[in-house]
Amino acid sequence: MEFSKVPDTCFTWTLNDFEECNIDSLPEKSFSSANFTTLRDPSRKWQLLLSIEKLNQIYRSSSKCDNSNCFKKTITKKIVNLKILSNEFISNPENIRVDISMRNNFEKFTRSLIVSGNREQYAYENFIDCETMLKMVQEGKLEIFIEMFFPDEKNVKYLDIIRSSEFLSDVKILITDRTFYAHKAILAARSLFFYQLFQKETEITEIKDLDIMPKVFTEILRYIYSDYVEKWYLSSDILIAANILKMENLKLECENYLRNNLTMDCINTILIVSVECDTKFLLKHCLNYALRNMSLLRSLKNFHTLKTKPLVVLRVLQEILFQLQNGKITIVDNINLSYSKIATNKSSYLLKEYESFLNNENLSDITIRVDEKNFQCHKIILAAKSQVLRELVTKNMSENLGNVMELTDIKGEIFEEVLRYMYTGKVNNLQEYGIDILRAANQYKLEHLKNMCEEFLVAKLAHDNVVETLKIADACNAPFLVKHCSHYILKYMISNFQRKEFSKRINLDMFINCNHNIFYEFLNILSKQCQVLYN
Repeated sequence: MEFSKVPDTCFTWTLNDFEECNIDSLPEKSFSSANFTTLRDPSRKWQLLLSIEKLNQIYRSSSKCDNSNCFKKTITKKIVNLKILSNEFISNPENIRVDISMRNNFEKFTRSLIVSGNREQYAYENFIDCETMLKMVQEGKLEIFIEMFFPDEKNVKYLDIIRSSEFLSDVKILITDRTFYAHKAILAARSLFFYQLFQKETEITEIKDLDIMPKVFTEILRYIYSDYVEKWYLSSDILIAANILKMENLKLECENYLRNNLTMDCINTILIVSVECDTKFLLKHCLNYALRNMSLLRSLKNFHTLKTKPLVVLRVLQEILFQLQNGKITIVDNINLSYSKIATNKSSYLLKEYESFLNNENLSDITIRVDEKNFQCHKIILAAKSQVLRELVTKNMSENLGNVMELTDIKGEIFEEVLRYMYTGKVNNLQEYGIDILRAANQYKLEHLKNMCEEFLVAKLAHDNVVETLKIADACNAPFLVKHCSHYILKYMISNFQRKEFSKRINLDMFINCNHNIFYEFLNILSKQCQVLYN
């Protein structure tokens, strides 16, 4: 929506209680402006409320403590909140752009806000940081300048008359079972997508296959012809459509609306949309909102939807580490690196009885050749232990290849350990071949052997092997190992960032090509076992 270049209303508000103030002495109180009105609607009275409040954040020193003996620390900071108040509920309100400025002789701070909807109160938390606000104080006074702009309605009502009408239309847009009539010149003037389309295909009279719902496109046309959106409850879908159609003004209006109506119930949805639509300021607002409510994220019903959106979660993590690196936040790390075993003991009496047949010609009915080395095996044991080997043996028999089978996708020393496991439930060389045996266990679908390898590798994690181990665990679909590698990496990253040891840094980009959403694992751990505190 385009707003008038000339403000409808200008109002100056002077606060006098800032003589020789610094952040520590800044009074914790609320300031109310006088009422003011607009020329467009003089019956509706407006007022600003500026409040300086103390925010206390309490955290425990460790996750392993109870309320009686746990050391607690309180971090206190002051925040500046702003509310725009109206004295009445408006049934058909107009959008209003409100520019709020503070300035001294050398610099100026301005924030533009869109007041939309029919509420009587619009709240903006952390409107300005205390340090910046105090810079604007001159001779103990803080002057705040308010300008209110209404939409520029020039020619709007005339264009809306012909919206979706066949009158003078020169292009049809077909979406599912709906036909929309439009005018190329108007579409091209309001949408870069249509401008480029008509420039490329000058004779086009019909457009199909737009990936936009009919009810959403109705709102898009309404905006194109009248600068007005009626059904704001479709704002997320309208934002996606505006991004497709390259309509930057509409994108900004949707961002404003979504920011003003952001809640924990919709944070995940808005985060996803803001990343996928490459929004200018909505994403930043969502990230800050998510960080301030990190402990609540895991309790959201739709938290799991982020599991399929690795790039969205990556953006959240990047913002967390950026603010951590720049000293804007502190992370209280309660990440627990201990683990419970998942591999049960398979060394039963029956397996001990099989041990004597390991690589023994006695009753052997198949020879498996690996790296020019022959292993004497028993089809029934191979088939019982591994579905993959059962299928290979069955195929070998059906093709009349005799009782010799060659494997080319595994090394001899690794297959020897796999056989040892299948005959005895034990392996001997995990120290030397742990990673390779894990890959073989995954290849031959030996889940218990895979669990044994995971346990062993978790116990051997170190900062110089954990990244590669995580990538291998991801490729082998080893969730236990992925989980504990993720815990180790996140703890290591938090520690290094807070101590500014950047030479030892592990980068998030290292995990972009993983099969699973490793970033979701990191975020899940952060929300459950860490506290994010603003400095």
